[in-house]
Amino acid sequence: MGAQFESFTIPVYILCAIPSAFIGAFLSLFIFRQTININSVIALVVLFGLSVNNAIILYEAIRELKTLTPSSVIKESSGKIRAILVTSLTTIFALIPFAIDPLHKNAQSSMSIAIIGGLITSLITTVFILPPILYKAMKNKDNK
Repeated sequence: MGAQFESFTIPVYILCAIPSAFIGAFLSLFIFRQTININSVIALVVLFGLSVNNAIILYEAIRELKTLTPSSVIKESSGKIRAILVTSLTTIFALIPFAIDPLHKNAQSSMSIAIIGGLITSLITTVFILPPILYKAMKNKDNK
């Protein structure tokens, strides 16, 4: 990723969405009394890709700005929220039927619950926390 972004710090900031996704996945598994099994571990791999993808969408939008100001970053971030919300919410709503398992017979319910919980926390991180971090990082990069 360092070669793709021509920086070693930007990928680190993009990867900031991953810990919140994992926290959300483990928290949702705990709340719904699901075990950590192979399906929930697969969900963590899926969350890795989805979280990074949302962060990259946001980064690319901010990178294309001609003038980097806080208001322009907010405007561009709010413009990309629709794309990020569509990808996240369609995944969440598609997995809800698999997550509902009152008889505990569906083996994939733990995967669905982990992905849903992780996407919700990753979405919050990507939309509210990542734009100011990227702004500061890109501002420092421009000043050097």
